[in-house]
Formats: sequence, C-alpha cells, structure tokens
Amino acid sequence: MNICSSQVEAVCAALELLASAESKHLPQFSKSVMDICNDCAEECKKTDKHPKCKACGEACLACAKECKAIAV
Repeated sequence: MNICSSQVEAVCAALELLASAESKHLPQFSKSVMDICNDCAEECKKTDKHPKCKACGEACLACAKECKAIAV
C-alpha cells in the first residue's frame, strides 16, 4: 500500500465514523476528504496501467464526487 492509498483509507474511515454519528463537522471534513481523494486520483493516473492503481483512482474519483455533494 502506498502513502496515497493509506491516507485515503484513514480519512475515509474517519468520514464514515462522522457520518454515522451525524456529526455537524461532516460537511467541512468532507471537503478535506474530497481534496485528498482528488490528489490520490492524480497520483494513480501516473501508474494507471497497474490494475490496483486504476481501481484506486476510480474509487477516489467516486468518493470525491460524493464528498463534493455534502462539502461546504
């Protein structure tokens, strides 16, 4: 696991916890997660010939899109 995907894993786990707790901080935190996921997707583009990198990039773009819908 590279540094990019480990950061995404950490923030997505935190995002899930905030969402399940109906935290008032969810919209603000979603903005940060969106930024991290977009950065990771950009890194994954560099090596998207690898199936794991391609899948990670696609997942990050999908996550970023969902985060954008609730971000402030």
